[in-house]
Amino acid sequence: MWMAGILSVSNRPASAHVSAAEPLALSRVAHLGLVVRDADVVARRWAEAFGVSRSPARSEGTDRRVTEIYFDNLTVEVSQPSGGASIWSDFLNRHGEGIHHVAFEVPRVDDAVAALEKHGGRRVMGVSGPSVF
Repeated sequence: MWMAGILSVSNRPASAHVSAAEPLALSRVAHLGLVVRDADVVARRWAEAFGVSRSPARSEGTDRRVTEIYFDNLTVEVSQPSGGASIWSDFLNRHGEGIHHVAFEVPRVDDAVAALEKHGGRRVMGVSGPSVF
């Protein structure tokens, strides 16, 4: 499971529970999310420049096209807004192209959500499961 945000839970095994009172420690970064105007062009340029592979671009829902760039220790998710208003188009309009999120793997999403909220985090996307803080 994954969670996007600035903070995450520790890298404990999936069977361990995390108390919301414990300090947060980073687990494994699942991916780095970028928002760009043209996902195909950006992914092709990065793949060529760094000599890495990438996935074919695909539509995800009605609001974005996505492709991934695969490094040995990191996946970069490249999102291009498509269609109307969305978190992707809002980010691009406000900030231009750039880093949108960092996704962390966590053993238990509910525990991570509780820990982030305990430390002042505020959910900005997602109701259950993967969430953005």
